[in-house]
Amino acid sequence: MGDLMRKERVEAVQSVADNLYALENALDVAVTLGASLVGSIPKARLQAKISAVVGQDAFNSTAKVLACLAEARQTIVIAHQQLDQVKTDIGLETYATGGGYPKKPNDNGILHIVDSQAA
Repeated sequence: MGDLMRKERVEAVQSVADNLYALENALDVAVTLGASLVGSIPKARLQAKISAVVGQDAFNSTAKVLACLAEARQTIVIAHQQLDQVKTDIGLETYATGGGYPKKPNDNGILHIVDSQAA
């Protein structure tokens, strides 16, 4: 692979990776907020000393949202794995961490992209 083509592919892959990490982080924030919301409903009910029947529909709806967010998080993890394969298929390999966080306990957090042919 020529140096120019390799550079273009590396830049394209990095752009996708940046967007992927941003979405993964946004989903984690949304899951955290959703869990907080779901947990706050029964806490508020207890604090206000009102019947468990009051607000049950709202509790169910927020719990469904949390379940959907969990499913979305699982789906983006699957997409992440698929994109890793695409990267390999176009001749690039990454020895890296996802979004700046180690995938394995011993990763040092440094991104190294190499041609598949050279590896």
